Amino acid sequence: MKKIVILLFLLCIMSLNGQPLPEKVMVGYWHNWGYSPDSVLLPEITDAFDVINIAFATPTVPFGSIMQFTPDAGIYPSVDDFIADIGYLQDTGKKVVISIGGANDPVSLLTADDVNNFVSSMGNLIDAYGFDGIDLDLEGGSVSLDTGDNDFRFPTTTKIVNLIDALTQLTDQMPSLILTTAPETAYVQGGYGTYAGIWGAYLPIIHALRDRWSIVQVQHYNTGSMYGLDGNLYNPATADFHVAMADMLLAGFYVDVWGSNIFFEPLLPEQVAIGLPASTSAAGTGYTTPLVVQEALDYLIMGYSFGGAYQLANPEGYLHFRGLMTWSINWDIDNNFEFSANHRLYLDNYMNPLVIPPENVTAVVNGYDVMISWEPSPYDLVDYNVYRNWAHLATITDTSYIDYGLTAGTYCYGISAVTDEGTSEIVWADEVVIEEVVYPPFNLHVSPVTGLFTWETNYTEDTYFNVFLDGEFLGFTSNTNWLFEDLIQGLVYEAAVQTVYEDNMSAINEIPFYYVGTGNIEDVIEASILGNYPNPFNPATRIAYYLPAQQKVNISIYNVKGEKVCRLVDEVKAAGSHTTLWDGEDEDNNGCSSGVFYIRLQTETFSENKKILLLK
Repeated sequence: MKKIVILLFLLCIMSLNGQPLPEKVMVGYWHNWGYSPDSVLLPEITDAFDVINIAFATPTVPFGSIMQFTPDAGIYPSVDDFIADIGYLQDTGKKVVISIGGANDPVSLLTADDVNNFVSSMGNLIDAYGFDGIDLDLEGGSVSLDTGDNDFRFPTTTKIVNLIDALTQLTDQMPSLILTTAPETAYVQGGYGTYAGIWGAYLPIIHALRDRWSIVQVQHYNTGSMYGLDGNLYNPATADFHVAMADMLLAGFYVDVWGSNIFFEPLLPEQVAIGLPASTSAAGTGYTTPLVVQEALDYLIMGYSFGGAYQLANPEGYLHFRGLMTWSINWDIDNNFEFSANHRLYLDNYMNPLVIPPENVTAVVNGYDVMISWEPSPYDLVDYNVYRNWAHLATITDTSYIDYGLTAGTYCYGISAVTDEGTSEIVWADEVVIEEVVYPPFNLHVSPVTGLFTWETNYTEDTYFNVFLDGEFLGFTSNTNWLFEDLIQGLVYEAAVQTVYEDNMSAINEIPFYYVGTGNIEDVIEASILGNYPNPFNPATRIAYYLPAQQKVNISIYNVKGEKVCRLVDEVKAAGSHTTLWDGEDEDNNGCSSGVFYIRLQTETFSENKKILLLK
């Protein structure tokens, strides 16, 4: 199972377009049906849209957990043509996202099996079609709070807890995945006055995944009046409504203000967009003329008030507010491109930020870590926002950052400068790829009498091992042992083994051994230092030695002056080959300087020295 998941993940990542989204985005939903109002092929979508949400992936049965999607045969008789057209949009810098649910197809994750089914089926869809991400647009009972679930920070509703788990797993497995959501206002801002049922039911999901959302685009349509931060009601399709609803996510708000009154922390401006209908026909309520929408945006982005009743929590506005979403691309076409033509031109005016950004952003892979560094912006007081795959990662004052403990995949890192004047545009480093690291075998041992080579491994299945002797490949095995044959008594050999897992190979681990030979009396052979590897070394070397019989042995390191540096072994050991490690430090854990050192092996009847070289 692990092999299948990792392979799926790697294939998904390979299909993702790494070009970052622009600072101001336009998101539109594409109808996977040939009615209401008209069908359109993907390449026919106007260039105004940066993200195309494919509507919708649905469960195989109502309230199910196995997700399915097939392009409408009336629009795309050939699935291959649909996949090719997704690739065409991606080649032009667009992101194509699969949206989940809609109003008529509820999803319910009630068990661990449901979570596994959801994760597996969504991963299969992303793999099959090459989607760049997932949009969560669940309604109709998919997301609602159980009685007694009264704190969004610690949800107890099973289907919400499981949905969070499923999305966490998907974004862990596919770190380049774009994650967006488009709930109705009742599910988000509605939590201000009441936190029960559907009211505020998206808040635990948004909160739990707040560092993973690329865009949260609440639908400012198909709603009645809603409370703003100031405790006043605002009517939809007005500039005041759009500003008040967006400000609740930008400034944060108290949930269940007349009850538990728990503060919901704000999202980053880069994560927040407004969802609007493209025409009067696209939704029951909420259509707003472009002029009124842009009055609201002027206030939200720049703090330029239109003289409305609502007052922004931040009077200067939110320069990096992300943009607009519309339902839908099809309705926009039907309305002569009113939405896309007007708002694309408006948003493009904010593509050149006022704050000077950092320069020369670089990202370097070191194992499963990534080091990001940049040249500073020319300000005395400046912070930096760090982004990974379009999601905010950290805010720091240094000009470097290490992202630790990642999984295999493709990553894109960006940095923006934060000053009293605002936040700069995000400057992106070149993509970096973390390869799957396969761990080598360990605890290597060779019997000096039988020549039986044994080792241990971290893997339990789908694994085999390449075996070497004195640098020559002998063969492979799925066992954790290998019998060396035709060895010559009294010679020192070097055994080596390598893990092969998921078609990837580990480093080769080696161990020298002294072959006594079957039937020989081991105590006639002297103790011996078999060698060390590597040599020269930095920072550590593994020392191999042989004992002909069980006895007490002392192994210490000395410098060229004959002074003891540290003691590595001082105990009774069994007969046979052994290894110990010197990490290049003295007994006080201070690192030693470069130079020649000596390994000294001592038993009651024998002493031997061997020269080694530490290079730094």
